[in-house]
Amino acid sequence: MDQFAELNGIILLTNKSFGNQALAGKLKSKANQSPIVFLQNGLHIENSFIDMGFTELYRCVLLATSQSITKNKVRFRPVASSPVGVIKGSGEVLNSIVEQLNTEIFSFRAEENIQNLIWKKVISNCVFNSICPLLETDNGVFQRNEAVLQIAKTVIGECLTVAKENGIQLTEDEVLQNVLSISKMSDGQKISTYQDILNKRETEIETLNFAIVKAAGSAGKTQVPVTALLGELTKIKSELSRMKTAE
Repeated sequence: MDQFAELNGIILLTNKSFGNQALAGKLKSKANQSPIVFLQNGLHIENSFIDMGFTELYRCVLLATSQSITKNKVRFRPVASSPVGVIKGSGEVLNSIVEQLNTEIFSFRAEENIQNLIWKKVISNCVFNSICPLLETDNGVFQRNEAVLQIAKTVIGECLTVAKENGIQLTEDEVLQNVLSISKMSDGQKISTYQDILNKRETEIETLNFAIVKAAGSAGKTQVPVTALLGELTKIKSELSRMKTAE
């Protein structure tokens, strides 16, 4: 990036969300007027860019799964057309972004109420990205095992309380059905956090379970003990896997 004095056109961020603060600093002087599109998971991942005064911010909720099969081969499964919405910006620019991104294989659509979909995806991610790595199992476990599904329902219930306090209207059934649909469609596939742990990489748990914990604290007295504990255990598991590599 240091080789470019200025960046123009749409900028897509497909990095892990924990890199956003550093990227916002890098892009501030090079692309302050360019539309930034977040193709990332997590809650409030755009805050670093908002704090630095970016004026064109758009958020995509990715409805696709992928897993590395070999060093040079990735299995990609689109679940549905991925919605893109405005965080800061205009509907006209949003439509232009969608038109340029959309392909037959990987499709995108404009979405007016993107916040509801962000929270729905984040809650689902809190389920998959903590429970699956801790059990060292694939995404299909929720449709196969009732005991694991009950833990998922507890996480969903806690997160929905926080969502409601933040003005998000979602029902337990629609989030649960989303979890079960993803579980069925990606049966046998490992969630990204589990893949990261296996490959000794840092995870995005800070913008998932821990972001819900932070939102709960900001909203008032809501407690999310199971969501928080699963996040802590996932973080520790990730740190331990990377410590073994260092040794």
